[in-house]
Formats: sequence, C-alpha cells, structure tokens
Amino acid sequence: MLPLALLVFRYGIYNSPAPASFLRLNCTRKGTYMASEYIKVVVTSKIAAGATGTVHGADVEVMDGTTVRRLNAVVKLAFGAQERERMRHEFTIYEHLASRGVTEGIPAVYGLFEDLESDVLALVMSYVGSALVDRCPYFVGSSPMVFLSDGVMSAFSKTLQSIHDAGVRHNDIRAENLAIMDDDHVAIIDFDKAELDRSDGANRREMGYLEQALRGHYPFWYDIPSALTTPERPAGLERSMLRSLDEEDDVDEDDTNQDDEE
Repeated sequence: MLPLALLVFRYGIYNSPAPASFLRLNCTRKGTYMASEYIKVVVTSKIAAGATGTVHGADVEVMDGTTVRRLNAVVKLAFGAQERERMRHEFTIYEHLASRGVTEGIPAVYGLFEDLESDVLALVMSYVGSALVDRCPYFVGSSPMVFLSDGVMSAFSKTLQSIHDAGVRHNDIRAENLAIMDDDHVAIIDFDKAELDRSDGANRREMGYLEQALRGHYPFWYDIPSALTTPERPAGLERSMLRSLDEEDDVDEDDTNQDDEE
C-alpha cells in the first residue's frame, strides 16, 4: 500500500498551486518520496455533503512501472471531530468486510489518509455509480420514475446478504446509499452507521427496507426532510480548510519527481 496521497483541487474556485500531502494512517512520515510511493488524487467536483464529511469526485493517478494508471474515484473529506470519528468507523467497517471476502457490491477502498498539517481525513474509494435518488429523485405515486430490472434488484439483495453474512448491519439503507453504474453494476455505500451485528431479526428487517427503497418507498421511520438536511458545521470552515490545503507544499516538487535511479 502506497504511504502518501497528494491531493490537488481542480474545480470551481479551487485550483491548487501545489498538492496537499496526506499520509496513510499508521504510516511513518519520510523526508522524501519517489513517484512509485504515492498516489495523486485530482479532486474534480463536489458531489454532496453529509454526516461523514464532504464527498468529491476525483481522478486517481498511480505509477505502474513507467506508465500512469488513472482510476475514477470518490474522496470523502472529514473536517470536524465528529466527522473524523465517523469516517474512522466507516473505514474499520470496510476493512472488516474486506477481511471476510466481501469485495463485490461495495466500493474498493484505496486508503484512509490524514493531512500532514491538520487533522483533516481523506477516505479514497472507487467510483461505483450514481445514487438511485439521483436517477429517480421524484416519485409517481408509489413507484419510482426509473424502473429497476429484476436483475438489478436481485443484485442489490445479494450484495446486502453478503454484507449480513460478514456480520455487518448497514443501518442506513435508503435510495441515497444505493448506487448503480450505467452497465447495471450495483453497490451499497456509506457504512458510517454500520454495526457488527449478526442479529437475524434485524437483518431481515433491513432486507425489507432494501426492498421498499428499490420500489420507491421510504421506511416508516425515515423522515425525508431531515434526512436530506446536512449537519451544521462552523460557517466557512470547509472553505477555509480547502484553501489551506490548496496552499500547502509539503512535498518538494524535486523530491516527488525523482527518477528511479535515485
């Protein structure tokens, strides 16, 4: 696993003059890094804001021998203490699922990184498609405007079952956390509320919530207005933190562009 992530912001008012340096959790900081020792994360858009931080679209660049591989990715940035705590928890759930062999139907996690000059955390994951709520944000009666095939619905059910079989209950099954690609590959996302729990009864209820969400219904306990309201954070905190990340230049250009002979 590469120890360093260099984040560059390239959207809206943000245009980083130098990368912000994020160190993988539990890795020891070094003075210099070669190109083969870090990933470059180019943040290209803001997707949403939630209880676990701000979600951004990104391109990840990784050196593979003499070529650069580019991956479509998502980056979550956690600024406040509560956001960071939830992100650390979400990361442990992803680690647990991976240890149980659950890799299909959830994002691939490239790592959890911490800014070298602040407490900001960055969770870098693969892009797994758009949320169902974005594909069909409005409902006609009790049916979503976009109808899902039996195959897609079955794939979601199999994914949730594999998550349950690994001893995890998601605890936040709704259209916002169900993603689908253009080729109908599906994924369940956002595990910040998940628990390690093998309760058969609770898992059956959660499977029922999934079926309701896929058919355009919200569970009786789900308050739509409050769920779409993001938590308060100090005014301007995110903007000021992003500006500070833009201004960082912790990794010297000469050091990060060393050739393999050094």
